[in-house]
Order: sequence, then C-alpha cells, then structure tokens
Amino acid sequence: MTAAAGGDFDGDGNPDEAFTYQQGPDQWRVRITFADGGGADSAIVEGEDFAPPRPIGGYDIDDDGVDEVFLTVGAGASTVQVGFFSVAACVAQRITQAGVPASFPIGASIGNTSGLTCPGDGTVNRAFAQYVDDDVYEGGFVPYRLEGTVLTEFPGDGAGFTAEEAFALATLDCGGLALP
Repeated sequence: MTAAAGGDFDGDGNPDEAFTYQQGPDQWRVRITFADGGGADSAIVEGEDFAPPRPIGGYDIDDDGVDEVFLTVGAGASTVQVGFFSVAACVAQRITQAGVPASFPIGASIGNTSGLTCPGDGTVNRAFAQYVDDDVYEGGFVPYRLEGTVLTEFPGDGAGFTAEEAFALATLDCGGLALP
C-alpha cells in the first residue's frame, strides 16, 4: 500500500484519503476512504507494464464541489504520467478522454516539455513545448473540460517560448498538488 493523499472526494467538506495498492502481479487499484466511513475502490490499469501508481491528491477540476483524484499512472526517465478518478455514489471511475483512460505527461527532455495547469475555471490545461532551434520552443496550451467522467478537448492556443519558459511548463500546477 502507498502513502495516502488527501482531498474531499465525496464533497461533504471533510478530508478523505486516496491510496494505491497491488492486487496481484499485474493489477493496481486505487482505494478512496471517506472521513465518515465507507469508500470506493477501482482498478487503475489492467494488463499494462508501468511504474507503480502513486496518489497525488485531490483537486476539483470541474468546480462541482467534489475533488477528482490525481495519481501517477506511469513514469519514464524524466516524465510521469498523471491520471484521474472521479467518485460518484461511492463508485470510483477512471476519467477518460477520447474513449481511453486519460493520462497526461509531466516532465521535460532536451527537446520537449509538458505539464498540467488547473486555472480554476472548470478546465485542466495541457501545456507543451517542442524545441525548434537556438533558444526557441513552440507549443501552447490545450484546455479540457470535465463532464461526468469524460474530458473533452477544446481548441487551444499556440505560443512561442524561450528555453527557460518552456522548461517552466514541466510542472503540475493544480492547487497545492505536488508530484510524489
């Protein structure tokens, strides 16, 4: 079992906890326990090779008064994949995008950077930049709106960045959440 991360996952104003655990060689699960008792449990990823998932905490993406569960669902040498769960009626469900479990890379390499921001307007935004030449990176921001358990992509804004600005994008900027 991993260390717990907090959030208000049932919208009652009390702090709840999320943690991950392994239930067999290829099966990881997320468990959300509610402050008033009870909880919700769900598979994270089935049948894939990935780094052990870790809870990050809760943030209310869609401004409905209930935090979504943020957790790492994979990792590479310089990047982690962040996925999300939503809890409704004591059932934990994986948030999807385009019909598959939603996950976004956060990190940087020499040629690419990516991150997530939550501006507090009911969206989560993917930030990205790719090296062009000298001190020039091109990229932008793509907003996603959460409706139920589905993230829908909306047209984003393109931007140019210096190397310093591009590498500053490689972060999780959603409330007080920090990568484990």
